[in-house]
Amino acid sequence: MYVKTNWVDDVTPLSAENMNKIENELSLVASETVVGKVELATAAETTTGTNSTRAVHPAGLKVELDKKIPLTQKGIANGIAPLGSDSKLPLANTITPYVSGSYTGGASTVNVGFTPSAVLVFNKDQPADTVSTGKLTSFLALTGKPAQAIDNSLITDAVTIVTNGLRPTVYANMPGETYYYMAFR
Repeated sequence: MYVKTNWVDDVTPLSAENMNKIENELSLVASETVVGKVELATAAETTTGTNSTRAVHPAGLKVELDKKIPLTQKGIANGIAPLGSDSKLPLANTITPYVSGSYTGGASTVNVGFTPSAVLVFNKDQPADTVSTGKLTSFLALTGKPAQAIDNSLITDAVTIVTNGLRPTVYANMPGETYYYMAFR
């Protein structure tokens, strides 16, 4: 506390009371709701992000951002994809929403490289209805909901989604038959 009663700065006299007010204002610690002095965070405090009373400076922020998105990763596989001149991802960098292929009956599991949300399986040699053949030759399986076939009142799973692919059973897996699929991400 200041006790001198007549501070002078070449022009304006400052009282001890005013100096005490100034000192009190300058000694306030800043917060989200109070204007005051700020202490800068160390590199370690910036990394841990656990101190809520210190501020991050631009150099400390850059170090942490570079750890999250290293500039050396821009535009390389498994890195940050560059945008085209239209500010959109070039088609070469997009993920196709589905894959398609075929398998020959007798397969135990068909690997598509990801766990699908839906799979459509069909046999091109048979119509996709039961009217002309009495057999259902197209199946749509959803995650947790296998495609089912009914034969003589017996309900059987025909296609089931499994990790990284699909598992066909007898109705979508007749030996020697070719089946086609579309597996959706």
